Amino acid sequence: THTPLLTHTHTTGIKTGLPAAAMPTAADGKIWLDRGDGKMIQTTQAAGALLQEANTLIATGNMDAGMAKMKEAMALDPSLAVMDEESDKKCIMMVTQMIMSGNIEMAEMILCKYYEKKCTTCPLDSWSMMQIVEAFVFLYKHKEGWDDMVFWASKATALVKAHKGERSTEMATSLSNFGLACGPLGRSEEAEEAFMKALSIHESLNGPTCLQVGQTCHNIALLFRNTQKMDKAEEYYERSRKVWVLEEQWALLAVSYKDSAIMYRNAAKFDLCFQMLDQAVATTKKITNFPPEQVEAQLQLQPFRKDCEERRKNAAT
Repeated sequence: THTPLLTHTHTTGIKTGLPAAAMPTAADGKIWLDRGDGKMIQTTQAAGALLQEANTLIATGNMDAGMAKMKEAMALDPSLAVMDEESDKKCIMMVTQMIMSGNIEMAEMILCKYYEKKCTTCPLDSWSMMQIVEAFVFLYKHKEGWDDMVFWASKATALVKAHKGERSTEMATSLSNFGLACGPLGRSEEAEEAFMKALSIHESLNGPTCLQVGQTCHNIALLFRNTQKMDKAEEYYERSRKVWVLEEQWALLAVSYKDSAIMYRNAAKFDLCFQMLDQAVATTKKITNFPPEQVEAQLQLQPFRKDCEERRKNAAT
């Protein structure tokens, strides 16, 4: 069963905590509805009934029929089509929950429908579009739809440039997303340029050892690793590790060591591989907020070691 859209956003519907017969009625015959954020609004009996039908249809996965009912309700009462920052947040929260639970197709459908409606009430180049654009970036990152992610990350970058400037935290975030999308598409030069600009912004705004610098260096290292530039990759892995140590981010440090080990394993440099793997194992002992078995389940260091040992054995024969 899908989460009812109407309980999350009053843009496409109204949350009704009471059955139709029990809804409080105003003196003029209209009914009061909770629009989904605790605020009460009035609408007609007919529009309210259509919204309830829409809610039922969407809850059972019948998105197109549900949206059609919503449009009928809005035609009867145009005030129901109000779109504001609060409705954006509720829609994005619902879509994010769907993405994280693996229901990506439904999340994409809802977000596309919401965006279509948003475009009718808001200029495409206004800052109020940013939350929706970022939600698309998040969606296609998890879907690994890299071409679509490039498209939406480019939109985000254009919005940030127009409203926040080229040296803002928002610009660094948008550039990093653009770089993450370009990498898998083989657009490594574009990815590197975007990451380096993001790194420069983070360093100038927050200093050379902030968490954002660590994450951006890690992204750059992955890009170089995947393009067989091992020396450059290790340089940026090392830069990220300095941040992780200062911030006591032991899980991220262990991941970094394992990533280096993967790089050296793939290059058949097994001595370096096992050095990095030993560092990863030692670092996991500093992780105290998760039980050791959970850490191992996430990092899979023991199976990775066995794989490396088998590869080294095969390479020697």
